[in-house]
Amino acid sequence: MKISIVPCLLPDTEPKFSWPEIDPFSSVKIKQFKVNYRFEYLPIGLFNRIQVRLFQYGDNSIIWKKGSLLKKNSHIALISQSKNALSIKIKVQGVKPENIVFVIHETIETLINDSFNGLQYDFSFPCPDCVESQSTEPYLFSSTLLKRASEMKAPFLQCRKYFHAVSIQEMMAIMPIDDTNNMDLNLEYTIRDLNSLKNTFKYDVLFWYCDRDTNLDQDKSINPLNVIKAIESQGYHIWYSEDPSNERLDIITSAIKQSKLIIFGVSNNFSSDSKCIQIFEMVKNLIKKTYLLIEFGQLGAHEWLKNPLFASACADFRVIMKDPKRYPTKIADAFESIEKIVQTDLKTGSEKINPDVFISYCWANSHEAIKKGSKGTNKSLGWLDPRSLVKFFEDNGIHAWIDVDNLDSTTQMFGEITKGMNLAKVIVACVSDEYVESQNCKLEFRFAHISLKIPIVKAVVGLGNEWRKNEIAFLGSSYPEVNFQYKTPEAFSVLLKHVRLELSKSKKNRKKEEVNDNNSVIDSNNTAIQELYELTQRKFLRQLIQFTSQTSTSRLYPRLLCIDFIDEEKISKLKLIKRLRNLAATVEPEDMIFERAESIEENNVGSKLVPCIRPMCEHEESWHFSDCIVILPELLSSYCPFLVRIISILRNGSSSNELGVFLTEQGNMLFNDMEEKSLTESLDIGESYNSFRGFFITEFENDRYFSLSWLGGNSTIKPLGLEYCELRNGKILWLCKNHIEQTDADILSDQDNFSSNQTEQEKNNLIEEIEEVNLNIF
Repeated sequence: MKISIVPCLLPDTEPKFSWPEIDPFSSVKIKQFKVNYRFEYLPIGLFNRIQVRLFQYGDNSIIWKKGSLLKKNSHIALISQSKNALSIKIKVQGVKPENIVFVIHETIETLINDSFNGLQYDFSFPCPDCVESQSTEPYLFSSTLLKRASEMKAPFLQCRKYFHAVSIQEMMAIMPIDDTNNMDLNLEYTIRDLNSLKNTFKYDVLFWYCDRDTNLDQDKSINPLNVIKAIESQGYHIWYSEDPSNERLDIITSAIKQSKLIIFGVSNNFSSDSKCIQIFEMVKNLIKKTYLLIEFGQLGAHEWLKNPLFASACADFRVIMKDPKRYPTKIADAFESIEKIVQTDLKTGSEKINPDVFISYCWANSHEAIKKGSKGTNKSLGWLDPRSLVKFFEDNGIHAWIDVDNLDSTTQMFGEITKGMNLAKVIVACVSDEYVESQNCKLEFRFAHISLKIPIVKAVVGLGNEWRKNEIAFLGSSYPEVNFQYKTPEAFSVLLKHVRLELSKSKKNRKKEEVNDNNSVIDSNNTAIQELYELTQRKFLRQLIQFTSQTSTSRLYPRLLCIDFIDEEKISKLKLIKRLRNLAATVEPEDMIFERAESIEENNVGSKLVPCIRPMCEHEESWHFSDCIVILPELLSSYCPFLVRIISILRNGSSSNELGVFLTEQGNMLFNDMEEKSLTESLDIGESYNSFRGFFITEFENDRYFSLSWLGGNSTIKPLGLEYCELRNGKILWLCKNHIEQTDADILSDQDNFSSNQTEQEKNNLIEEIEEVNLNIF
């Protein structure tokens, strides 16, 4: 039932309710976020219109003319107008309060831009260290101050309440200020947090199947239990039920929440089993976990695809596990897909050891690097060569990682350097005058200090001391320091002592986390992942919208696009359908298609996958592909900086199960190619994005597009498969039909007459071009 509010009829007095106290000893870490908006004057009706737009999150029992209580994914928020009517205050509690704060901010920002253009205001966000320490009264930094500090290239600000030193980059990552300069750092920060949260799950895989598929003829089918045992043999921690029909739902739900990946053994039996359908719907629509489909059953049996529930799953990548003769190939495909999604380092014969220590240093301070041709200064070489620390730590039983291949941190934000830093428990920073002059070294130090927040031990190298006047010295003022400038044998034992102390603390923290394995921790962890992923999407899309404003197009087009793989057989069908439609054929295309459907379904093993561009529904809880596709004939290097970043986001969300680019050998090779090309590409992400989107728009306007909906015989779907819509909170997004209905959004675009309008536009363009060359066509 829809409920509307009439602000003038709301009560004047604030209802009584209790704002919860934060328990610092709770196993679930709850944080409180405060934001303050200050206006030169607050127009009458602005606050109440904010209430109306945020009402979808409201607690109907706690709302009055000057305030509202909001709830979202176990988070609570209070938005209120001050007594002097010149400020709006927000406070939020939860495991990841930043997301709902961002939702509220975008609502206020959109409303002011739409209806109160020119209204001057400033907003203040809390000190991140105050929030992290669970302070309920954090110090607030104003956006005006932060912008000014950024313009003056100030490296840090100081919290005036608890005297925390806060990096400008850290605040820029928190506050909703559009800044492409820190985009990579912010993106790496959130992806690192997502991976960290996922690594706390108890199981790698949950495998759900229909028990009737275990009783089929073993000569003509494959038993799901054999696949489960094969997955276990690879070292994955897997949960499954030996008696699915009688397994308790609460146990299944708990296991789903504690698993990184859900595998469904789909089949005709699966689609007719009410319990299997219930669990599939719960994973896909409610808990929104990443899933992988493995198809079981007799050869040629595909009736499950006709079930409306699995209509959207038809486009999902799946492993067809039916023919016993091809079991070795198919199980290898399954292993490859699981490895890409779970991203777990499995123990093998040559066991892979994660580094305990990451050594950050400047090549100019290395005696070995200088001998091999690196440039140094008259003060760059001190007593210690940082590269010698690797052997020193190894001799003392500590595994260390160091870059000896001259990797560039600025282009390797998603590569080996940050991977080494993410896995390490301690950073040893070999600081020097040369170190603080190196952009790469400063980026590594900031990333460790701001994003990773892991212990740092400073090893002073070289012969200069000018580095002590640099921001790195200030940011690292609280970290222990060992001097290696001149020969001091005891320096090694002091360094070892500091590193071992930090490693012991890390070990204790991991044991403490293992003890806190209860339902509240599991639920809060899943909530944190969902909120953080939504926040990452919101910030990235906000940046893309800013990029689109730099270009002009003849009509509106979706902002969110990505690469995907479509089977060559499907592409051939789509081309045939389009030719028939253009020729106004009397034979219905779908009649011709389904005559060969079964044979194509079984013969797609060796078929080629074609790279395509697909627009995506921008719904904030689940980005996903529309049916529209444009073939991508060549992966230009100019596209790669954008593609590497958006794929890095998508592979951490629930939509990753429909992205073939992650789950096939061809897709993996393509992604590796993208990463290599992005390293040599000079375009920034905005230019890369507009280049990629520009190609899609050109192809679409030249009628070189297809729709996967045609394969189902539906030629009435809008060409883009999306509509340009306004949400109840005033935000403008491109949405699919289901999300339009779900959000009750208003459609702003009209594509009903797109084809005729497109033809008319092409005719007009042709006439204009002819007139330009002064030809008389009459």
